[in-house]
Amino acid sequence: MDVPDTGGIGSVDARPAEAVDPRYERSAFAAPAWARDVGRWSWIVVGCLVVIVANGFLQTLVSQFALGTTLKLHPLVVLVSTTAGSILFGAVGGVFAAPFVKIGLDSVERARQAGVFGTRAATEPIEEGRCSP
Repeated sequence: MDVPDTGGIGSVDARPAEAVDPRYERSAFAAPAWARDVGRWSWIVVGCLVVIVANGFLQTLVSQFALGTTLKLHPLVVLVSTTAGSILFGAVGGVFAAPFVKIGLDSVERARQAGVFGTRAATEPIEEGRCSP
């Protein structure tokens, strides 16, 4: 294939690198053939999307650890509660889910300390005729 030389300053050689230099070896990092046709702006958009998705994912993980540390909850509890709250009640549920779980767990712990649940262990047999400790 013979391409005429147009010459001049700023002329672009549209031939592939293999045609220009027979010693050209395709690099492992070179874009595949389909990607060369997509265009530069498409790659910029794809790169931005990758950064946004990765940032969102990492921010979600870091925020679960930070919120868990602040509320003294395990990060998995925070993750599950915010996910469940978001699914059930939308954005507001996602925001308030972890604090509500902490309030609930603290309330149960205080009730247990106050003896609301009784002092008898669950494995102790109940005497006949008595329903309360």
